[in-house]
Amino acid sequence: MTTLKRTVLILAVSFAIAGALALNILRDDQATWEAQTVETSRNLYSVHLYDPENILLAMFEGIKRTDDGGKSWPEDLQPSNPDNEAPEDIPRSIFSKNSSSTWVVGRNGMIAHSSDGGSLWEHRSTETHATLRDIHFADSRHGWAVGHQGTILHTTDGGDIWHEQDSGIESRINSVFFTDKATGWVAGYDGLLLRTTDGGENWKRLEAPAEQLESIHFTDSKTGWLATHNGIMYTENGGKDWEVQYREMLGLPQLFDIYFSDDHHGWAVGHNGIILHTEDGGNSWNRQHTGTEENIRSIHFVGKKDGWAVGDNGTVLKYSDSSD
Repeated sequence: MTTLKRTVLILAVSFAIAGALALNILRDDQATWEAQTVETSRNLYSVHLYDPENILLAMFEGIKRTDDGGKSWPEDLQPSNPDNEAPEDIPRSIFSKNSSSTWVVGRNGMIAHSSDGGSLWEHRSTETHATLRDIHFADSRHGWAVGHQGTILHTTDGGDIWHEQDSGIESRINSVFFTDKATGWVAGYDGLLLRTTDGGENWKRLEAPAEQLESIHFTDSKTGWLATHNGIMYTENGGKDWEVQYREMLGLPQLFDIYFSDDHHGWAVGHNGIILHTEDGGNSWNRQHTGTEENIRSIHFVGKKDGWAVGDNGTVLKYSDSSD
């Protein structure tokens, strides 16, 4: 075989492998994301939709809220910590099942609650000053908040009292998800992946499919996804085994958040303005046009067509879909 033919063959095989590992990364030209005007140039960390009109944003300055689909944003609504001398308890994550009960966590062990859709906030006392990065409730009474130094906080009374659970680790926990009051997972850095089947009384370490785990989401006790610095991972047995659904390839960026609105429709976001979308439970992922190269940190949808995403340097995006 001549040198030229050998070179052509090697290149062909390389592109074939790259295409196989990319796992059907396509471009969806019908779906676009439109930049929104919000008065901030700082980073935004979390977004939550109650419905298409009522949206909350967690940013460096505090919480912003709109009740008209983003046409106007009242002043920042900072859920402050009266027991802490820090000037700002920067909110990191928002969680809510309905507008009558909304939670936000952040720096210096801050947990705050709103019962009116985010206009007024009340601080909850915690026994930690660690930065909290995520919060999740399985029902109206049972919730968990997680963060730095392996911190896991738990409530069984709807958030009035929070107790620390023993995670057995010191690594940073980025994400928590429960499918019921007994079954849940936490994920973080240094290959940290834990599962509980007794509400967090005991946490069992699982073999992680990557070192840097950013976000975990389950649609039932068996079916779940991880957004990592090495792509999207999928499990169908509660996290015991994971397979690659999308792998970082040819410079594609790391991922920060993943969200599914149902068993089929999901989104993942990350570095350099990337938003990936699936309509088949992750068998294929479409790359959607965002018009930005800023890092995107968080995404949330109500249904399949009403969604928002936020990220660095004031990036706020609203989803629009021209398909029928």
